[in-house]
Amino acid sequence: MQAWYVPYAQAIAQDLVKTDPNYILAYEVLSQAALKQQRYQDAIVLLQKLFTLDKQHSQRTAFFLGMAYYFSHDYDQSLLYFQQVSDAEYVYDAQRYMITVYYKQGMYEEMMDGFRRLLHDKKTVATDYILLYDIVFYEPYREGGSGTGGADAQSRFTLLQKYAIPVLIPYIDSCKKTILAT
Repeated sequence: MQAWYVPYAQAIAQDLVKTDPNYILAYEVLSQAALKQQRYQDAIVLLQKLFTLDKQHSQRTAFFLGMAYYFSHDYDQSLLYFQQVSDAEYVYDAQRYMITVYYKQGMYEEMMDGFRRLLHDKKTVATDYILLYDIVFYEPYREGGSGTGGADAQSRFTLLQKYAIPVLIPYIDSCKKTILAT
């Protein structure tokens, strides 16, 4: 939905909901407009209504509910909805969001399991590796941190040693094979 016609689409959709409170397309338009305008609480209400009305597209609705909760910083609820997504169109993005939620909540084992699943798939994109690098290698030094000492540094070392290296080694090996084959 392009920004210039969001207000027009919203006005039409709001009129349609008044006429037919179960009109699915109107809730899709209103929820997408709320997401685009960063009105996440409004989007959640609209998406929950859509979730009950439209069982045929529940995967898509679950994904967008996960996003709305994520951007509202309600990470537990975002995980609840992202974990329901299995549709091929949304599952990889849902996994990427879940990885960042696990990271934000200090759930490093779950985060690295998410990376492991994601990075072993053919749908992997370059930014997946950038996200892994950012979380594991760069984040400890962000905002002037030394990356050394303290419990956080120990948990980062454990994260790297126990989880990141086993995920990265197969990727590095596949890169070597690709380079040597050319």
